[in-house]
Amino acid sequence: AAWRKRALEELRAAIVPAPLEPAVLDTLYKRVRLKLGGKGVFVRSSTNAEDLPGFNGAGLYDTVPNVRGKAALGAAVKQVWASLWNLRAVDERALFGIDHRKVYAAVMIQVGVPATAAGVLISTNLWDERDDDGFTINAKWGLGMRVVEGQRIPEQIIFDATNDGTRIISRADDASMLVFDPAGGIKEIAVPAGEIILTEARAKRLVTAVQQ
Repeated sequence: AAWRKRALEELRAAIVPAPLEPAVLDTLYKRVRLKLGGKGVFVRSSTNAEDLPGFNGAGLYDTVPNVRGKAALGAAVKQVWASLWNLRAVDERALFGIDHRKVYAAVMIQVGVPATAAGVLISTNLWDERDDDGFTINAKWGLGMRVVEGQRIPEQIIFDATNDGTRIISRADDASMLVFDPAGGIKEIAVPAGEIILTEARAKRLVTAVQQ
């Protein structure tokens, strides 16, 4: 494992500083400026080793948030490409018998939303399969970067759309959250003291949107 970790670090270190074809970067940056309004963007992975039957791949590859400027965009693209060889990604693919030689990395670039909270909503009650009316919602303060990490307890509720009932499973225990830095990238700030992420009103809006 120690050798594999060092070898993968060397591989990523060879990919990131490698020159990116100028015409490719010019095209990407032009689209960000014209199609996406020149806003800060998320540069995300889109590999063929994600969202497969029995294998989701969440959190294995890198996401670079709030990327601003041409040079930063090029660096972010190469970081995402290199993240195909993250130790966690290689180990997980090996565990599931996925052939590394057949895995390819693409990049998805999208407008960054300066979210005050982010999470996952599933249109069923994960805790009780007999419940046809419950929606499971997980959330954390700030950007969604930490939602899939599993390092801290998220806020989690079951919301019943038939009577607006809320069953609290847990409240978030994060002391800080990630937000956009106006200069580019992200910064960490303290979470609002004593505030609830998934209020009944917010949960109802989310569930109503899913139902529609």
